[in-house]
Amino acid sequence: VNAGTQRLASMQTTSGGLAYWPNDTQPYLWGTCYASLLLAEARKGGYKIADLDQKALAGYLLRSLREDNPGLNQQAFLCRSLASFGSPQIARQSFLLDQVDRLDLAARAHLAAAWLAVGRRDKAAMSLPAGTLKLKPSARTTGGRLTSPVAQDGVLLSVLLSLNPQHPWIPKVVGRLDQSRKAGLWLSTLDDGLAVAALCQYQASFQREPGTFSGSLQSEGLEPMTFSSDASADFHFKGKKPVRLLSKGDGPLYVSVKTDGIGIAGRDDEQDNVLVVRRRWLDAEGNVLRDWTA
Repeated sequence: VNAGTQRLASMQTTSGGLAYWPNDTQPYLWGTCYASLLLAEARKGGYKIADLDQKALAGYLLRSLREDNPGLNQQAFLCRSLASFGSPQIARQSFLLDQVDRLDLAARAHLAAAWLAVGRRDKAAMSLPAGTLKLKPSARTTGGRLTSPVAQDGVLLSVLLSLNPQHPWIPKVVGRLDQSRKAGLWLSTLDDGLAVAALCQYQASFQREPGTFSGSLQSEGLEPMTFSSDASADFHFKGKKPVRLLSKGDGPLYVSVKTDGIGIAGRDDEQDNVLVVRRRWLDAEGNVLRDWTA
């Protein structure tokens, strides 16, 4: 977290806003709003944001709202960002609430979050009127105000969980996020970030009794490696042999697997999906060791 906040600080411009890349000179409005929410969460978690001028950042957000006349959807995001910094814009939030039918799904969620930040759950609920889930999905954008159907659902799910963990829309939004994956993945890092963060918040909303379990990981030619519910454990395996997991007891058991090396033959053909990527393995002299396009 500290490394992340330091990197954000390296993107701050003289305007107070954050640029797209470190040491750039032009602020990026949507990116500044997005980062401001992360910084607010870091502060809540007890982290000190010493290297970034938060007063200048809030000033940039306020000027952008009052002077630059951004679209209504961006205004809702700005209101949420400013509210997270303790500078709620009640008059603008009230104006946007009057215009809620003109806001897209994510903007309605941002407006609801801005009202939640000032303790107005009634107006937060009004920001998400009936029919919000049936709005036409927003088209994916690649510049300016970044958004996509998955990103919008991620924003909505996070806000719904803060508004009411038992909200009847929650299972529907979770289902939409799950169904939007292609081969188990979402299309972009924006989708990944917002969807995973919201789904983690959703999972954390369930109160589970601590499990009691034990087990082992086994692979041919190696001694079994044991684990238990007392603590998390990391194991490393080399080679191509299957790894078998055995467990007994009660409670949820989570497994994360990371692999590296050259993939085995017989993998599915790759397909272009917005990005065109071709893979080749080369040695230090540039000779082709393996070419998946051949």
